[in-house]
Amino acid sequence: MTKKCPKCGYEKAPSDIAPDYECPKCGVVYAKVEAALLRENDRKTKNTTPKQRDNVQHADSIRSDIGFSEQFKRAPLWQKIFISSIFVLGGISIAYNYLIPMTKQINYDLTYKQTENLNGVQFYYFKSNNAPLLEPINNFSDLNDTHLSKILSVIPISPKLSLSRPFRKDGKYIYSIDLSKGGSISIYIHECNKNTDTYYCIEKVIYSPNEKEMARIKARKMPNKYVFVSEEEYGVNWPYKFKFGLLTCKRYRDVVIISNHKVYAVNGKAMGAKRSTGEKIYEDAWNVRKPFYGSGRMSSPAGFIPKGLALCRK
Repeated sequence: MTKKCPKCGYEKAPSDIAPDYECPKCGVVYAKVEAALLRENDRKTKNTTPKQRDNVQHADSIRSDIGFSEQFKRAPLWQKIFISSIFVLGGISIAYNYLIPMTKQINYDLTYKQTENLNGVQFYYFKSNNAPLLEPINNFSDLNDTHLSKILSVIPISPKLSLSRPFRKDGKYIYSIDLSKGGSISIYIHECNKNTDTYYCIEKVIYSPNEKEMARIKARKMPNKYVFVSEEEYGVNWPYKFKFGLLTCKRYRDVVIISNHKVYAVNGKAMGAKRSTGEKIYEDAWNVRKPFYGSGRMSSPAGFIPKGLALCRK
């Protein structure tokens, strides 16, 4: 038969190696502890009057007879507040978990294909019909800068760009925004999920650098055809009003500069080049010279023509 220690509460097991009169865990002798407990109980009983003992027994019987509601009414104010708070929090928890419908998190397909042309224009095409949605919207006109900025957060456009002004609508499904340092971002959106919701999906995002960066990228990608030249490089020797351009060779050793979507003649051969109608093929660069240059033809910066002719041989 197992013995339970009156001090630590350990119940002796058959496998424990210890005398029958001793606790295997705390080492006390059962009889000594039990005797001490009896003496303490007798002392308390002697110090309590018969009337007090009757009152304690009567109070215990009353507490066992009355219900919870009656006990709650008789409880102190702090106990009432504490118990009420427990019930309120429990009710909120039940309502949140069972009564309020949970919004299902939709995992959109963020897979996209990225391409870039010779000018550095970047295209991002989403591959799936389950592209990131703009939600919640009920009408295409509800799209705002917050929704459109959410699209851009999906695309890791590099370098990181700051938006200078609100989006503008460039078409039925096209929204664009200008960048603070030039260039723009256009977002193409098409209708999707027509059977379930009036949401709209991203079709593609186009990032266009500014004109100067485009020219620089094109020269870097096609070094055998273009050389990027700018006022920053030549300083006071730069004679043109346009600030940069692509130096290249056209036709038969015609050295020209492409800038502002126009082609300007640099060497004498390019300046004299004409069409069969007698019309000049290239723009006259001196028509866009700086004010301090005199009239007539102006010389190009040192090294321009040799650089251009070197491109003719490539």
